[in-house]
Amino acid sequence: MLMDRSDSTLSGPRAAVRPPAGGARASRLRAALGGAVLALASVGVVLAFSEMGLRYYFYGEFGQPRFGVDFFMPDEKRGWALKPSTLGKHQDLDFNIPVTINSKGLREPERSYERVPDKFRIVLVSDSATFASGVTIEQSPPALLEQALGVERTEVVNLSVPAYNNVQEYLLLIEEGLKYQPDLVLLGFAPSNDIQGNYQPLAEMYKKNLRRPYARLDPAGQGIVIDFQHARQAAARMEEAQANVGGPADFVRNTVVFHLIKTAVRRLKTDARDDPNVFIGWPFLDGFAPEYGTRGLTEAAYARLWQDGWAVTAALIKSMRAETEKAGAAFAVYIAPPKIQGDHSYRERVEEAFPDLRFDVTRINREIAAFGAANGIPVIDVLPALEAADRDGPPGRLYYDIEDEHLRPEGHAIVVAELARRLRDLGLVAAR
Repeated sequence: MLMDRSDSTLSGPRAAVRPPAGGARASRLRAALGGAVLALASVGVVLAFSEMGLRYYFYGEFGQPRFGVDFFMPDEKRGWALKPSTLGKHQDLDFNIPVTINSKGLREPERSYERVPDKFRIVLVSDSATFASGVTIEQSPPALLEQALGVERTEVVNLSVPAYNNVQEYLLLIEEGLKYQPDLVLLGFAPSNDIQGNYQPLAEMYKKNLRRPYARLDPAGQGIVIDFQHARQAAARMEEAQANVGGPADFVRNTVVFHLIKTAVRRLKTDARDDPNVFIGWPFLDGFAPEYGTRGLTEAAYARLWQDGWAVTAALIKSMRAETEKAGAAFAVYIAPPKIQGDHSYRERVEEAFPDLRFDVTRINREIAAFGAANGIPVIDVLPALEAADRDGPPGRLYYDIEDEHLRPEGHAIVVAELARRLRDLGLVAAR
């Protein structure tokens, strides 16, 4: 006789049988985890496709970007230097430019320290303005200046390193630049950051990290004293960072998606450094606006900081001139126009952002011209030529604008043409 289901030891209908409570929770957990994994995978696919699309949009290729500059090396005196015999690239959201550093650690063709007979030699010392960030070596100011003055009788040595202050430039000139036995040393002065970068009390308000050598006036009145401690620390940090290149974090940092997010955050966030009395400051303002201050300083305190910073900067320039003349060369300064001066549409945006600031964007030009006249140092102001070009053309064509603010190739060409003309007018180079 077949057993009826009701004779089973199971009591009640089968549908009433329940699994243990823990099994239900595990099932729900598995379902939730599966959903989370699926969501993460979907986000990952979207980010991957976005990354590929953005790479092609910005650079016309799908290769991994390299936003960290790979042609620097640590230097205990200057913080960093250009790595000799390096082929790298300079890349951000505005450009992707190949960079070749020669065997002497300069961005220029291989060149001997020995003079070429019958050639006038200029050593151009500056920062990224003449390095030149965002343009090829053929479009850089030194190469253009050679062409403008005549390559058959002129050499221009490019003694420029991105982000250098005048202290670093002074050290590089003594260590390397004067070995080239120049006829003329030309300092490209950067009014938007050189003063803040030279003087540590201003640098502490201007930058989050101190990583350069800084100068102060010698109390005995004998020129300048240089403090190297922060440069040594920066060199050590760079050495450590370079030892860790290639990991997952490095990969993420070198994606366009991450770089766009970082750029957007940088534009939106505010912190204690965002004080226009410092990052715009005395070079471009007619007076100070303590209401924008983030450190609680008075107008008199701001004025004293800038007076001291300019005094240190002036002493550095005179020290460069003294070393140059000791080596038998002439010395001159040209003012490299920052974007706030040479791009009227950008300047208008800055003025709208800070309506209570009183702007005088050529104040530093007049100050340097007066300093040069008082000390017998020729000063070349190329800004009028750049302003005329800016007025005559569409806005935004002379400077980069997404992440970078350096001159585009067209802007460099205008600056160099005017620089060459003024060098001839002043008798610093021979007329063609």
